[in-house]
Amino acid sequence: MLNSKLRKLFAKFNVDKEMKIQSVSKKKHQKKNHVTSLIFDYSSPFDVVKWSRVCKQFKRITDNRVQHMLYLDVLRFDITQILPRGTLGDGDFFRHPTCNLLAHREHRSILLAAHIQWTTKEVTKLRAAIQYFGRSAHTITVGDYQSITSRQMLGIESLFVPADSFQEVTVEMSNLKQIQYESRKTETFSRFQLDACIAELCVAGQCTTDISTWFAFQAAAGGADPMPMMDGIQIPGWLQADMKFNQSTYLCQTDTDLPPWNPTTQRIPLGPLFPKAKEITFRCTVPQLRRMRRLAVYRTPATLIFSPEQLQVFRLSIIGARNRAPATLKLRPFREWLDADQLGNKLCIQFS
Repeated sequence: MLNSKLRKLFAKFNVDKEMKIQSVSKKKHQKKNHVTSLIFDYSSPFDVVKWSRVCKQFKRITDNRVQHMLYLDVLRFDITQILPRGTLGDGDFFRHPTCNLLAHREHRSILLAAHIQWTTKEVTKLRAAIQYFGRSAHTITVGDYQSITSRQMLGIESLFVPADSFQEVTVEMSNLKQIQYESRKTETFSRFQLDACIAELCVAGQCTTDISTWFAFQAAAGGADPMPMMDGIQIPGWLQADMKFNQSTYLCQTDTDLPPWNPTTQRIPLGPLFPKAKEITFRCTVPQLRRMRRLAVYRTPATLIFSPEQLQVFRLSIIGARNRAPATLKLRPFREWLDADQLGNKLCIQFS
């Protein structure tokens, strides 16, 4: 009788000891994860992605951070306005170590920016970054910048303010604007606009792994989008003379002049590029609508970009006033690619 009671007593002591050991181990593990997350908060998003391959702990923390990123903004502008050449980061923006890409991360949002004069390397890295961060994004916006003064910059904050009714997650551009304005008051800022190249890249990247082929294709099919007549705008030096000529003659070109799309490789995606997207915004100028009309060339249905069941709003935002646009926008090919009849009132076309 005494022996059985002693055995029960020692068994209870052993259980209590194991519970204490597990509790201490759990606290140490949580503390270690907290320290790692704190380091990741002040590190470049590009470095954090590479560190996720170091060990399972880093991968688990990185995956958890990506799952909480609900807003994805992809821009294309002169990144030297944000970070001078040779600077890898300033604490808010971080440059990719091997190409001209920038990243800015908030708790639930991330901004990716490519240089206006991008190359195949930037296009390939940007496509991979969009696929990595877009898997959990609820709101996706793509755009580019065109130079205006910092005073004019103050008038574009509304473009980045999310609507609460759509569970939108966008980069806190009010904070971004404040960071830029306070630290670079004497510099030139830019106006947010969509670069239709990025939207086209998202579609083409779902059907081929050879992004360099797409880069050459979109250049031959009118990669030099016409720039608006604005003081201070200069045509990039890497554009060939015939591309500069196309910039002034794009109104005479028709969509039937496009070369055939024959990629060297084919890929079958396992699902949509943005499987959890609730709101997608494509911003473009009237000349860039030509890119929207040719999305069907890639033979990639819109269901490989987003899930119609998850989507709440698909917005095509055309930059400029309606009275300055042509009488007809010729959006029938775009609406057919998008399957506008199925989307119904989820599709929104507006001028801004």
